[in-house]
Amino acid sequence: MPLDGLFLHFLSEELNEEMSGFKINKIYQPSFNEILIQARGKNSTGLIVSKELYLSCNLDKPKIYITTKKHTNPDTPLNFTMLLRKYIDRGIIKEFKQYNNDRILEIIIDASNELGDSKTFRIIFELMGRNSNIILSNENYQIIDAIRKFVPSDTNTRTIIPKAQYVFPVQTGSLNPFLVENICNSDYSNLEGCAKIFLNELKERQITDVKSFLNQRIFPTLYTFEKKTDFYFTKLSTLDFVKEETFVSLSELLEKANETSPIISNYQVSNLVKHLKRILSNKKQKIGNLEQDLANANENYETLNLFLNQSGLSKRALSAIIKGYEKINPKKTVDNSLEEIYSNLRDIEKLTKVVRIFHSQTGIKFNTLKDALTQLKIFVNRRTQKTTDKRVFDKYNEYLDAIINSDSIAAISPQ
Repeated sequence: MPLDGLFLHFLSEELNEEMSGFKINKIYQPSFNEILIQARGKNSTGLIVSKELYLSCNLDKPKIYITTKKHTNPDTPLNFTMLLRKYIDRGIIKEFKQYNNDRILEIIIDASNELGDSKTFRIIFELMGRNSNIILSNENYQIIDAIRKFVPSDTNTRTIIPKAQYVFPVQTGSLNPFLVENICNSDYSNLEGCAKIFLNELKERQITDVKSFLNQRIFPTLYTFEKKTDFYFTKLSTLDFVKEETFVSLSELLEKANETSPIISNYQVSNLVKHLKRILSNKKQKIGNLEQDLANANENYETLNLFLNQSGLSKRALSAIIKGYEKINPKKTVDNSLEEIYSNLRDIEKLTKVVRIFHSQTGIKFNTLKDALTQLKIFVNRRTQKTTDKRVFDKYNEYLDAIINSDSIAAISPQ
């Protein structure tokens, strides 16, 4: 059941009893949709107490009540928080006032400006589902700022921007239920600010004196159904519930309802979705890069594998080329390791076999063994220059150049 005009009527009376005359000490904004106002004042017994007023303009479940729960506040205050602190910090809460029987609640606050002059400000809380909003205005209803702003357009019937004049929603000739003493069945739908479940209760019980019915004592009740929980300001006999639980105050009821059905604002959901999409996009890009690397590695895997087998290079030698020999065995010098790795390359018979395999696998043409080794050097360099230790890499080129320039192999044909 929504927090309708009837619920807000009794809630405003409760808030007036609990916090009217309290002085605002601190203002927080736990999230974009939530406001916490901490105030101090005398309770019904004359003791000075501190209370926190919680306002949430969540698009699905807007609420306002006195909370005892601790909320986590951001390290850096949001802009709307700073504005509220500027205008109403240290102000006195004068009254909680409902607009007719609509879902609009005004919090009237007496405060002082920078010069110490007394000023009146209004926090206008619209609890209207997807149009819920928290607006700060001066005493003449000139908007100072709002959590959600609506610029003039064909779809927006009202303008909610700084310095604009606040205008209450247009009334459609509905009847205030607190003034109706006699009503027929056909007029139930004309009652202002009444949820459908309450109208069904009136019809089922054939109640015509709505005013007298609403003047009875309220029973804040939490209803538990098979798959959800719900609440209302009084007991309803037409509901098919599993369990019902009554509370002393409406604020206690609303806080309990929040615990059983936590609020996740659309703003939070939107941020979470954006964050997850960003992570997913990065992971997909990484997967694409890894797949491309795997494809490139597989493309020349057989060629490199045959090159190792025919050249006599060990896996240890290959690891030394890729990772840098010093990381594997720092006790050996670079010169000695390279002598061991490339000693087999001086065998012309093995070199000829390597060149033939290299030619068959890569398709690169050459006329002499010297040309083949030059191409082989280019081929291997492309795959090792990014990962090989620079000293090892330079020494490797030095040895390979010596082999290529040797007179003993310059004229040998790989054919």
